Amino acid sequence: MACWEGKKYKLDKSDNFDEYMKALGVGMVMRKFGNNMTPTVYLVKDGDEYELTTTSAVNTTVLKFKPGVEFEEETMDGRKVQSVCYFETPNKLVQEEKGSKPGTIIREFSDTELVITLTVGGVTSVRHYKFIQCGVRNNNQKKKVFKMACWEGKKYKLEKSENFDEYMKALGVGAVKRKFGNSMVPTVYMVKNGDEYELTSASTVKTSVLKFKPGVEFEDETMDGRKVRTICRFETPNKLVQEEKGDKPGTIIREFTDTELTMTLTVGDVTSVRHYKVI
Repeated sequence: MACWEGKKYKLDKSDNFDEYMKALGVGMVMRKFGNNMTPTVYLVKDGDEYELTTTSAVNTTVLKFKPGVEFEEETMDGRKVQSVCYFETPNKLVQEEKGSKPGTIIREFSDTELVITLTVGGVTSVRHYKFIQCGVRNNNQKKKVFKMACWEGKKYKLEKSENFDEYMKALGVGAVKRKFGNSMVPTVYMVKNGDEYELTSASTVKTSVLKFKPGVEFEDETMDGRKVRTICRFETPNKLVQEEKGDKPGTIIREFTDTELTMTLTVGDVTSVRHYKVI
């Protein structure tokens, strides 16, 4: 599941953080201040927005973002830069900072710790945080209710489909295969195996398995038999985006809830929506 949900993590140890701050251009006084802080970090989701809070005895910062959407932030050395955050997996958050000193901040959450890897230029710092408590609260001190990765341990069966024949036509699928595709009632489920995911679509006559690592390109065979370069990534723990490249670029967006899976398939200007119910 998304390990960070409802948890707080406190800094335990830090490697090469002073050199990282130097590479950013942070002055000596502020570096000493930064090295002495022992911050606590927690992440919460509010609608389609996330809030990443870093708090210490003297300072609190809140990073608000929507995955995949650029925003302006102020860096440690006071620069205003364009940044983008996205989930490579439900528990791996990547932050890319642009501008004159481009860098990355990778946050990897587990049940017991948070590891933050900060890189700018050729300098990398790793900071280790230990899990300290559950029950993150919002500003009104009401307990936040979180959603886990809804797809875990569930299967979803096709219930209804909109515009799927037109989508297959846009891909170049022939009439016989379209009739076959329209008649199938597949069941979909996803499992995680180490750092790899397997997305299975099974029917009474055919089973296909899509194996991927988030953010890593791979070759996939499309419905119309083409071999294309494809990449999958999690926009949220429950929203998987699949991008297909080549001469007919398209996207497949899978949005999971406790009760249903909605798949939105787009190629060119044609979109099909397929609704699956949990079984």
